[in-house]
Amino acid sequence: MREAQLDSHDGKRKCETLWPIFKIAHQKSRYIYDLYYRRNEISKELYEFCLDQGYADRNLIAKWKKLANKKDHLWVKWVNVVYLRGHTWSRCCPTSSSTWAWRRLCKVEDKMLDGFCGNWWLNEGNDYTVSQGYQWLCPTDEVVPWYPKIWTRMCLPKHSFISWLYMHMRLQTRERMCKFGYAGDICCCLCADSVENIRHLFFVCPYSAICLQLIAGNLKMSIPDTGTWELWDQTRFPSLLHKQVIMAALCALIYQVWKARNHSLHNGVLIRPEIWVKSLIPELVFRCKNMATDRSS
Repeated sequence: MREAQLDSHDGKRKCETLWPIFKIAHQKSRYIYDLYYRRNEISKELYEFCLDQGYADRNLIAKWKKLANKKDHLWVKWVNVVYLRGHTWSRCCPTSSSTWAWRRLCKVEDKMLDGFCGNWWLNEGNDYTVSQGYQWLCPTDEVVPWYPKIWTRMCLPKHSFISWLYMHMRLQTRERMCKFGYAGDICCCLCADSVENIRHLFFVCPYSAICLQLIAGNLKMSIPDTGTWELWDQTRFPSLLHKQVIMAALCALIYQVWKARNHSLHNGVLIRPEIWVKSLIPELVFRCKNMATDRSS
């Protein structure tokens, strides 16, 4: 103990003396690293020139890159020690004592194993990316015919999203909720005459049919006796702009009918169709005028 107290601590004092010099080199290396990897303000050639000329410390930058890429992630080390224990992931089976997250990861691994072993991820030594994994799971690039009619610049995003759910038959109507254990009334919230499903709401229901007639009257277009998709698919328009305005109006109408349904369900109040359409038209006109002006400019 006495020897420790009498120790001059020369090594510590030497490090404290030299630290201002090391700090300058550290900050310079950090600055060059940030310029290239984080800000993307210098080219790869200039970055490599700085390393070759000694303006930046290669070893320090290698450590920062390793931390940024999470090569030494603590969770990965924990998984290797606790679960894998020297085995490959494909041979590891989760036990009843495994955490929920680990069991879910093993299920995902079972799905992706064929792509990892039988495709380019393992054979060519490339790093895995989420986008490429998704393309392997969904290899078909088929585009549905209604896609360009819904996702247009004329449509508000909220209108496009509800219309997208409608085309996929995924709106949570009362009939659909019965599949998930809903035991309440399944009559339509707008007319109370039929079972509430997507086919009825758009546009068999008298309430939504009136909304459709009001919109068609404002746009001066005829309404065939078929459903919404047939209306979009079979109608011919004099110009592309006219077509986009009609599509935007129909998407907005689907959104407003669904909004009226939710308002009736949650608030117990059914607002007249004329009021919904009256609030819809100015919003639609404003959107279409802005988009048309942006395109012309």
